[in-house]
Amino acid sequence: MQKAPLSAKKSLIIELTLAIGIILSLVFSFENSDVVSPDGVLYHELANNLVDGDGYHDNVRNDFIIPPVGHPLVILLANSIGINNPLTFARILFFLGLLIAFFTTKELKIPQYFRLLILPLMYAIIPVIYDWGIEMSLFFSINLTVFCIIRFLQNYNLKTAVFLGLSIALNLLIRPVYAPFLYLTLFCAFILLIKFKRKSIPLLISLTLAAGIVNGVMLLSKLSFGDKRLSAGTYSEIPLYCANNEYIELRQVYYSSRWSELSEDDYHAAVDPLQITTTWEDRADTLKKKVISFYKNHPGKAIGGILWRATNFTYNQPKFIRVIPFIIWGALSLFLFWVRRKKLFIPTKENSMYWIGLLAPFYTVAILSLFVYVGERYNLTSNLAFILSALLCVPMLQIYLKEKKKS
Repeated sequence: MQKAPLSAKKSLIIELTLAIGIILSLVFSFENSDVVSPDGVLYHELANNLVDGDGYHDNVRNDFIIPPVGHPLVILLANSIGINNPLTFARILFFLGLLIAFFTTKELKIPQYFRLLILPLMYAIIPVIYDWGIEMSLFFSINLTVFCIIRFLQNYNLKTAVFLGLSIALNLLIRPVYAPFLYLTLFCAFILLIKFKRKSIPLLISLTLAAGIVNGVMLLSKLSFGDKRLSAGTYSEIPLYCANNEYIELRQVYYSSRWSELSEDDYHAAVDPLQITTTWEDRADTLKKKVISFYKNHPGKAIGGILWRATNFTYNQPKFIRVIPFIIWGALSLFLFWVRRKKLFIPTKENSMYWIGLLAPFYTVAILSLFVYVGERYNLTSNLAFILSALLCVPMLQIYLKEKKKS
């Protein structure tokens, strides 16, 4: 491997210095909203309970609303190295996420200095930051996972497979949005094993490691608590039911106060399933049955709510600047699909990146649209999916431009 010329090395150092300078300016340009959300309090107290040896229990809500263990573990790790201020915690994760995003553009060989544009674009999608909120953990873990995907596809060896598996597991334990996507991909990997045999082994190792860690945490959770609180939390059926019921208008931003607008009879019929106090499993089973019944009996209203929420994750966001990633991704992926359609099914790393970049946002919006939408902070995951998926399309765009230049 030839060493880079001195001028090239100097240019890289200058660019990296600029990147770090821009990142620091962005990191210190936001403040906490001084809003300590109930979820933020819960995350912090769960982390404290783990430190104190009380286990993963919520003493405030009687274990009825517990998130997966990933984010509280990140808080616990931060506390263990002396980071006790929520603003410092958020800034460090934001810094790491932006730095990883910059290195992602470098891995994709986006032209020097142009890749700095990813930093303000990512800053533009950051929502309000709540004390000990999950937003920055998601921002960091999603950026890390995509970086590991690119490294894996470019190198395709055991080392990158292990790092990818670990990054996927971390993301799923913070919020299991992509869990179904993992198992679908794992199923496809077994099919590929039949055709490509040993070539599929690194992919299987990566996905199996991620699934193994998450299921290992689930097994530990069942042995320790008798349920899946560590891996899946205890409350996902609540936002599912709130977004899919016959009582309130679904094509609107959700707030808990929406229920109080109902008549007394409707209020009790609607809210009673949410207030089951036997066990959270009883509540979950009841709510799931209610949602299934709603889909069967009111399909029009259900679909209308899902589509309305989907628009809020795409072109109808609260701030237009946050629609830009969706526009970029849509235009780029559709353009490449049109001009490269005959070559898309050739097994290359560029095609693999393109398909991930094309399908991941569809999946992300579809899964998020099943649940309630409560405002701009819920757009973080989908907007990150649009930005990073657009980046995954860049290698194919570069190939197209090279071929066009030669012809």
